[in-house]
Amino acid sequence: MFSFTAKLPKNSKWILEFTQGPNSAHLFRVKKKIFHQKTPFQTIDIVELFDFGKTLFLDERLQISEADEFFYSEAITHPALITHPNPKNILIIGGADGGAAFNALKHKSVKQVNLAEIDGDLVRVCQKFLPKIHWGVFKNPKLKVMVGDGKKFLEDAKENFDVIISDLTAPLLNPPSYLLFTEEFYRTVYGKLGKDGIFSLQADSTNPLCNEIFTAVFKTVAKVFPIARAFEVFIPSYDTTWGFIVASKKYDPTSLTLLEIKKRINQRGLKNLKFYDENIHQKIFCLPKYLSDAIKKQKNVIRDKNPIIASQ
Repeated sequence: MFSFTAKLPKNSKWILEFTQGPNSAHLFRVKKKIFHQKTPFQTIDIVELFDFGKTLFLDERLQISEADEFFYSEAITHPALITHPNPKNILIIGGADGGAAFNALKHKSVKQVNLAEIDGDLVRVCQKFLPKIHWGVFKNPKLKVMVGDGKKFLEDAKENFDVIISDLTAPLLNPPSYLLFTEEFYRTVYGKLGKDGIFSLQADSTNPLCNEIFTAVFKTVAKVFPIARAFEVFIPSYDTTWGFIVASKKYDPTSLTLLEIKKRINQRGLKNLKFYDENIHQKIFCLPKYLSDAIKKQKNVIRDKNPIIASQ
């Protein structure tokens, strides 16, 4: 078949992905190569893996797979939306696979989801090849897709949002997502949220071997928002725990009682969830000691003039 790196023979039926730095890797057995395209922003690969089904890779980095997408898609949406008492207008920056949009629109209170994605080709590819991740959400009239720079879209937006979700790649030079992980950008997010708005974002690995990006992102978000709560989720296809942050102007996700969370889940009509429920909501915000200690030790606040950039 093929492999992404020179570390394996060209006719290999395996993909080798470095998951925790240069000294650790994950092997994926390939069932079928489905799609390959180089866009102006990145290289897209859709492959079918034996264990994880159809899987999206961007620039040789695994992004999401059919088999375990619910861990990521539910984690980045439901803790934030349930924390908000009445989320109606949602903005997703990135999220081309549609998983976050699909989960956001499960909430009956949500009237509109705006999705701003810089790579229109990626949206079209995901829509065509990953139906078991987006579940037809692109046909939902409540979803409005805007192809363009999410940062500029947010800066130019005339409306405020109840929840903003940052569903981006790691902070990279190309596509230029690194400028969406800075204090300046988070202050723009803060200004575009309503008075009780909530911000949810993926924040990179929480693995004890490589959590410098996560801890720096958390420190930066916490400098902007009065309430910032971190959590992590193990994602099998990532072969590691992954970090998320819920930041808020008013509501603390850790203050909700079990009964209140369950009540909101029922009122919103959330069904067929595989990961998130009231018990998970309360448990995920309890961080292991090594991660809490790493956050306390982290002094770096990410700024436009001093960005943090993931290795490519």
